[in-house]
Formats: sequence, C-alpha cells, structure tokens
Amino acid sequence: MAHAPAAVGALGRLVARSGGGDLDDIWRQYDDTFRTTVATPPSRGGHVNALLHAVGYFRGVVADNDRRGIVRSIELYAAGATSLAAPMRIIRTHAEQHGIQYLLDQVYLRSAADFDDR
Repeated sequence: MAHAPAAVGALGRLVARSGGGDLDDIWRQYDDTFRTTVATPPSRGGHVNALLHAVGYFRGVVADNDRRGIVRSIELYAAGATSLAAPMRIIRTHAEQHGIQYLLDQVYLRSAADFDDR
C-alpha cells in the first residue's frame, strides 16, 4: 500500500479472478504487478497513506485519545519532523498490546528499524 495503493486494488482483482481462469496466467500477472509495484520506492505520502490505513484497525479497540496520538505521530512524520520509524513503532506497540494480528503480520511494521533515517 505504501508503494502504490492502486496496485493493491489490481492485485485484489487478480486474486478474485483466480477461481475462474488460467491460474498460471493469473499468477504471472500477479507476480509482474507485485514486482513492479515494490520496485518503486514509496513516497512520504505513500507511507502516510499506509500508516493511516493501519490506524483504521484500531477503531473501537484503542481509546480515542490514544488513536489521536498515533495520528499525531503520523502527522509529524508527514511534516518531516520525525522519522518513519516513530509512527511505525507506535502502531506496532498498540497492535501488540491489543492483539491485532493482521497488523502484527505486516512485514512493513516489523521493519521499523530500517526506516530510522527516512
């Protein structure tokens, strides 16, 4: 999602078609689309979009005040006032505290240390 949100939709449509088509052809299309997408470095805006998407998983689970704090950390990253690692770590910590497995399974959030300087 950080690389290209439109590609996420295209990949989803390919998966949806997988029950009614040539699986080898669908796999090749999926693989090509995925590789092209991740080969494009994500922009700051792409990261912000992905992080805000993750915050949606906290609705009804994390207190509103805490959610606002998470969003504020994303806004600080968007403004260039902090590294990408800061909001990623906060999101990961809340996901761990509240057992939000979908977020815990995201490689993107496990790689927070890789983003300290961005």
